[in-house]
Amino acid sequence: MKPASGEIPQHAHLKEARVSGAGAQDKTPVVAIKERERKKVRAKVAEAVSSITLRRMVQETVPEGTTVYTDQNYGYKGLAKKNCRHEA
Repeated sequence: MKPASGEIPQHAHLKEARVSGAGAQDKTPVVAIKERERKKVRAKVAEAVSSITLRRMVQETVPEGTTVYTDQNYGYKGLAKKNCRHEA
């Protein structure tokens, strides 16, 4: 919408340049696991961001019985069945 004076709004060009939904297609997935006590971070390139891959990475990295805190990504569903507690 143009102002009554006929000037073009300062950021009008930005609205046209945005492309929605083109984020992760061509990017390499990386999963990071952080130990809260020692503040140690382990990051690893993931084959895919699937529940199988994410659960395998947690099993290989996290000691049994540990509480794992994640976002609500569907790929983490079922972690509680894999010898750890899961909270999102």
